[in-house]
Amino acid sequence: MRNLIVKPWNDTHGAVFSGPQMFSIFLRGYSMTKSDRTEARIWLRTVGLRESVRSGLMDGCAFCAIAEGAPAHRVLDEPELLAFLDVRPVFKGHVLLIPRDHVDTLLDLPDALRDPFFRAVQRLAAAMENGLGSQGSFVAVNNRVSQSVPHLHAHVIPRTRGDGLRGFLWPRRKYADDAEAADYAARVRAAL
Repeated sequence: MRNLIVKPWNDTHGAVFSGPQMFSIFLRGYSMTKSDRTEARIWLRTVGLRESVRSGLMDGCAFCAIAEGAPAHRVLDEPELLAFLDVRPVFKGHVLLIPRDHVDTLLDLPDALRDPFFRAVQRLAAAMENGLGSQGSFVAVNNRVSQSVPHLHAHVIPRTRGDGLRGFLWPRRKYADDAEAADYAARVRAAL
């Protein structure tokens, strides 16, 4: 197999990879040309993995590949949902929960999966405390903006007081006055 030049979504520098490294890059959401994606799929098949074999999977989606059997440290494996360790955790034990079938964002989550998905988030948050001894957890879902893989995933991250995660969230803003706050509240209410 020839080397593959890939460019990360948020980087301007390409890198050269082949074989298992390509598989890792393929799963981490790097952009590839059409011919490179084809070559990556061929390589995946040579190591016994199949992509897009079930309906509901998206070709080239890193999380769909994991749902189909690509290597991951699984912590929850159910017919409709899968949770596995994040490869670049904020803290050790950081878990990603996904629906097995491809769903782009929380807004696209079918009603039938909404309750099972959030019950699983709740169970994973409890597991952070009961299994890892954390004092709590941080749960987050990005929709489009900052969504590194365009497949719905909830982050469940173990937290402990004094863990240094103060700057993790964005700077807080203030409304100019009560009228501006009331305007924002009214616009959100109207959209519901």
